[in-house]
Amino acid sequence: MPADAYKGVTLDPGYRSIIEAASRELNEQAPDPTAQLVGVVEGLRRPQRDHVGHITLSTFIDAKSRKVHLDLDAEIYERAIFAHSTKRVVTCIGTIVRQGRFTVLYDLIACEVAPPFDVEEGEVGQLFAEPEQ
Repeated sequence: MPADAYKGVTLDPGYRSIIEAASRELNEQAPDPTAQLVGVVEGLRRPQRDHVGHITLSTFIDAKSRKVHLDLDAEIYERAIFAHSTKRVVTCIGTIVRQGRFTVLYDLIACEVAPPFDVEEGEVGQLFAEPEQ
């Protein structure tokens, strides 16, 4: 573009706060293409005879507690049911998108259920033992 074709744009300073708020909102809604979420399955929903199940994952994003919604195929949904019933942690990797009040994970790359946390009784006691004097 020729330099003389460009003309500057001047905005009223009163619009600054509106533009900044719009910028923040758009940044929050921008997809995070490779987000890894670690949390617990809080909600399960699958209509009868449907192959896709919907879960709600309770997790943290940017140090804030969030509920993230995911649609899972039948096989992975069965793993989510298992994780929910055994209270195991789930790790999911995909694209996070803000949709209004909701946070949704799309384009699922992986979804794994953590192994059980097995601690011997003696070790638990040591974690909370009084310091020696």
